[in-house]
Amino acid sequence: RLLITSETAPMIFQTYAEVEFMLAEANVRWGLAGDAETHYNNGVTAAMKQLSLYGDAGIIADADIADYLAANPYDSANALEQINTQYWAATFLNEYESISNWRRTGFPALTPVNYPGNVTNGTIPRRLTYSESEQSNNPDNYAAVIAAQGPDVLTTRVWWDVE
Repeated sequence: RLLITSETAPMIFQTYAEVEFMLAEANVRWGLAGDAETHYNNGVTAAMKQLSLYGDAGIIADADIADYLAANPYDSANALEQINTQYWAATFLNEYESISNWRRTGFPALTPVNYPGNVTNGTIPRRLTYSESEQSNNPDNYAAVIAAQGPDVLTTRVWWDVE
């Protein structure tokens, strides 16, 4: 069993890989930031290399990275899905970032699971609920927010999370 973790591993808030994927997306959407394929390849490479921060088990050889890119080349016809699926994989150790990007883009396509006792009835949560202390200590603003955004439940979309 291999572990990709270390007690001394850093907590990284934004990586070079994330920036490269955002630049690739900016190029696809708006023609900005150079060449989307180059940024995509840089992002995949950086995401794989950064796993070495979590111990020897996380080291991916350059040849393996090259093989992966050759087997999964940039595809301009499916660029947004491909870029954001790689973004998801690159941010799996920062679940708040991966789920936020999924809410923003809809990629990767996730399959909800409806297990017994699931409070969302098989719908993937879209946000966190407000705490009881927020509700009781700030009732006027809490009521205003709920009136504007909708119910205080896990499946209510935040203002920028549109279909």
